Amino acid sequence: MMSIVEKAKSAESLFLVSISTVAIPLIDLRHFPRLTAILDISNIGIDYTNLPRLPLLQTFKVSYSKVPEIEHLHALFGSAPRLDSITFENLEDHDDSDRGLDDSGQQIFGLLPVSLPALTTLTLRYVPPVWSAHLLTIIRASKAVSLFAREVHPSVFQSHNFQQLATHALIGSDVVQVSVNAYNMSVAGGYFESEIAKDRTKMGGLDVRFIIPEPDEWQSVFQSLGAIIGSTLVFLQIGSLEGISIADLVETLKSAPNILPSVRTIEILDVHSYLIFLGLLSRVYVDELGQATWLAPGLEELLLPRSGAADHEGMVCALEQLWLERYAKLEINLNKCSGLKRIWCDSEDLVAQAEKGGLFPGTLVAI
Repeated sequence: MMSIVEKAKSAESLFLVSISTVAIPLIDLRHFPRLTAILDISNIGIDYTNLPRLPLLQTFKVSYSKVPEIEHLHALFGSAPRLDSITFENLEDHDDSDRGLDDSGQQIFGLLPVSLPALTTLTLRYVPPVWSAHLLTIIRASKAVSLFAREVHPSVFQSHNFQQLATHALIGSDVVQVSVNAYNMSVAGGYFESEIAKDRTKMGGLDVRFIIPEPDEWQSVFQSLGAIIGSTLVFLQIGSLEGISIADLVETLKSAPNILPSVRTIEILDVHSYLIFLGLLSRVYVDELGQATWLAPGLEELLLPRSGAADHEGMVCALEQLWLERYAKLEINLNKCSGLKRIWCDSEDLVAQAEKGGLFPGTLVAI
């Protein structure tokens, strides 16, 4: 009887799954000279000692196994220039903390990025965070690409190659959603669908979630993010920050190019920080160019936290301060305040009380 390998030698696509819980089998890709379409392996390793050329391979997927060494993947990608889709899912690595990048965000062993001109999709799901950061520094795209990754180490922001990759993933997006909470920060590209607050955007090619940076890394991370965003509009979402100071977060954002000036929508979910944040929106500050400006000067929409979890009276006072200090002076007509199109809330009582006080006429609405 012919072996499985013998039977598969002429295969153009290869799907292999091992159910072994003891030893993970290795495959030698030299046994599959006609492999031109798909290589999908689960709980199986690859013998990287003698990699063949794979000039026509289009799809590469690895799942439920130990993480491949970055050097080995670098060699495999270099042998497969027509790769269109790369996926890594459910990979384990007990030594992930030892896989650090150097201070400039580059591979510690100095690997140059591999150019994959046909790449359109790169997916990293449930894989070690530092390993993910390494991988994102060795792949170079040359056209629009869909990039999906979860729990990536923030050191990747120091890599110019990652910045270029993320920029390619933003092609076609007219808005970037930046979400920050106490545990992670996510960056997703998309496009405006409608004015309905709950369906603000449809996601596009960039969707990456990062482990929250250490306090001393915030500035470099946001500066790199500002370079990636460029002129794309920003939807800033502030979640539960717990021990993170929202004032410190805002100060960091002030030092990042393009982010605050590009913000058009802000959603505040943290019921412990929103009053401080509304106060910061009410103040003029001096930017790095020495110009007096407002926080998020192009703000068009503001989404308030749920009223049931918020301080109702405190919110009214904060909105009054925001109106008197920032928008009443800029009002250009009787229906709407200048620049700001909508303030969304979930309380009819809050809207009625604000209207009674003459705050944000035609602008504050209940969802």
